[in-house]
Amino acid sequence: MVAGEVKAEKITITTTDQTQSVGNSTINNGQATVTVQNALIKTNSKIFITWKQNPGSSWWISRQEDGWFEISLATPATGE
Repeated sequence: MVAGEVKAEKITITTTDQTQSVGNSTINNGQATVTVQNALIKTNSKIFITWKQNPGSSWWISRQEDGWFEISLATPATGE
């Protein structure tokens, strides 16, 4: 939607798991990869990751297909 001005007394936005493009995941202690499922992911989607803690090694998006992507760490995680 494109609009120069919007006036409203109330706006309600409802999301479901099928339409949510933002989420979270955890790489558990001892793991070096995690697969994140999301129906909105496409092979050409831009993925932005924000770490809450230092993952302890370099990381990258190792695979990306329609509906999912995989994050890999150079060495297994040492914390949650």
